[in-house]
Amino acid sequence: EGTKEIEAKIIPLHKEGRPTTLDLDFYRAFQKILTDIIQREGKIPECISYKSHQLLRLAGKTDSEHYFEEHRKWLTRMKGTVIRIKYEDKKNEKTKWVEMEFSVFDRRISVGEKLDDGTFADRNYIFISPWYYKLFNEFELMPLDFNLHKSLKTPLAKVLLPILKKGFYASEDKDKKFSKR
Repeated sequence: EGTKEIEAKIIPLHKEGRPTTLDLDFYRAFQKILTDIIQREGKIPECISYKSHQLLRLAGKTDSEHYFEEHRKWLTRMKGTVIRIKYEDKKNEKTKWVEMEFSVFDRRISVGEKLDDGTFADRNYIFISPWYYKLFNEFELMPLDFNLHKSLKTPLAKVLLPILKKGFYASEDKDKKFSKR
């Protein structure tokens, strides 16, 4: 069949700054919240709610004003960040490049913001994008080893973990060798 080329590009919301390894800690903690919901209820709902201190604790951060503000910025970055996927679609000997753009969160309401009913949120509400919701509920995402992520001390190790793990996870080589461009 030949090699299938897939490109993925993450386009951040520049107003709130580029993603950091602190954002990765928050994202992994968010995935842990989702994983816990699936283990308890069998699937995640379209809207997830949680208290900020819950996510901060999972991310290994203190309940300081600094981290609450960083968490608020992370929610904004997650909502505004676009993931662009480009891949080869081979049909009838013809190759066509298909391009799609999406984000992880369709909508987010942070603590203190107004809810649809006019009251103010005492927690965060995340409306997950349909593609992410489907992948998570159908167990099509690579399993998260949250404890391994938390045990890593350097930002570089945290960034490299999913890249290396994905390669080993997806490798067809019996010796578990893989390469990336």
